[in-house]
Amino acid sequence: WDKHKKKSICDGKSEGNSEETVVPAVSNNRPRVGEDCVACFGEMTGTDIATTTYSGFSTELKDLSCAQNCRAWVSGDEETEPSADRRGGFVKPESELGVVFIKQPKTGGETLAEVLAQYAVKYGRKQLHDKRCYHKRNPLGQSICACDVHFVALDSQHLPNLDPLMQPRATMVYTHMFYSPQILGHFMPAHAVKRRITILRRPLDVLKSAQKMAVLQRHSKSQQERSLNNSFCQYLAHDTFQWLTKCPMASVGDSSIHSYLDPDGHAALSQLLHEARKTLTQPNPKLVANSLTLALSRLDHEFAVGLQSSYEASVLLFEAALGWDRVDTCEVEAEWLARKDDIPAVLKQRFSPVEYDNLLFEHGEKVHAEQLQRYVGDADEVERQVLKFKSQNKKFTVCYENQRRNRGNFNTCTQAGLQEAATARRLCTGWIRKEQRFKFTEEIDRPP
Repeated sequence: WDKHKKKSICDGKSEGNSEETVVPAVSNNRPRVGEDCVACFGEMTGTDIATTTYSGFSTELKDLSCAQNCRAWVSGDEETEPSADRRGGFVKPESELGVVFIKQPKTGGETLAEVLAQYAVKYGRKQLHDKRCYHKRNPLGQSICACDVHFVALDSQHLPNLDPLMQPRATMVYTHMFYSPQILGHFMPAHAVKRRITILRRPLDVLKSAQKMAVLQRHSKSQQERSLNNSFCQYLAHDTFQWLTKCPMASVGDSSIHSYLDPDGHAALSQLLHEARKTLTQPNPKLVANSLTLALSRLDHEFAVGLQSSYEASVLLFEAALGWDRVDTCEVEAEWLARKDDIPAVLKQRFSPVEYDNLLFEHGEKVHAEQLQRYVGDADEVERQVLKFKSQNKKFTVCYENQRRNRGNFNTCTQAGLQEAATARRLCTGWIRKEQRFKFTEEIDRPP
């Protein structure tokens, strides 16, 4: 690690080997794999790279892990240049940064979005946001509450009016946005668009939670909250029957799983259901299946799928699938309160969009289980990892709340407040790094 140049250097030779390592021709500022390729600050992480420190390790071990970390850098791909956390000196290849989080309402997405905002600050990432949300208080769009606009609309009027080649390019999305690979590809590099995650929740529970929030906002002591009239239809929330039949969120399925994963397919299904209600006939099964096909395919092939009901396991899945470090995913503990609101049987009426959204949710549950098995392990391993994650979160929460009290409550709706929160995270996760180093040392010393 060169403290002055802030990058790793490899000279192309290994101890005990007189021949030089064959390295592709690359520019002078790229690393070469060899004995002097040392760890960046402390650890390296990745989907297939063990958390690694080099103090006291043999040259052979250094060379092996260095080669794994440098393989993308020497490929000649300009999108894999290293990006550093300036305070920690921790370097990741650019291709391992960035994420597209398709955040759906009432799924616990705000909790993960707050974690991602601190991640964006740590690595200097720009978030794709409504063009009205880039200003002096939020130049990179990292804070989602610094702006009254909480949804990125898929139209030219509100999308960032930027040249796609302008730097820095957006590499993250964690504001509400309907999924559109074409638009994301226009404003984001390809490696970031490929890193897609989402969290699903049972559609009926989403509606229960949305109506409950709408009622609370309608009767809030805050004048600002009482005056809200957004997609939750606060003005109808006091009458459950009216809310279910007249609020587009419930009656048409706006803000549903289908609408977020495939807006065009959802529009086609909505039209079919509208015609079915008028004629009191069942919609054409083949057309209905066609409208759902793309959303089902995207769950299968394009997303790491999390579930709100198993939130901690979902975060473990995202870590393993995207190569995130635990220091970047620890979060303040929150209580997930079960809603006991009674949504009447009107939801079971014919031609309700909820029954079709349930098909997507049930499919997403299967995909989630398969991905957990693939990336994390069997049920026993997942349970063990979840217990460990909860224990780490508990310890992190105590430290983070102490930092909040000592530094004043972090106003994460400002850039300064978000920086303070990211600093508190760095201070409260140092012990996790020590645990990771100790574990790796044990694995190296263990006899074969």
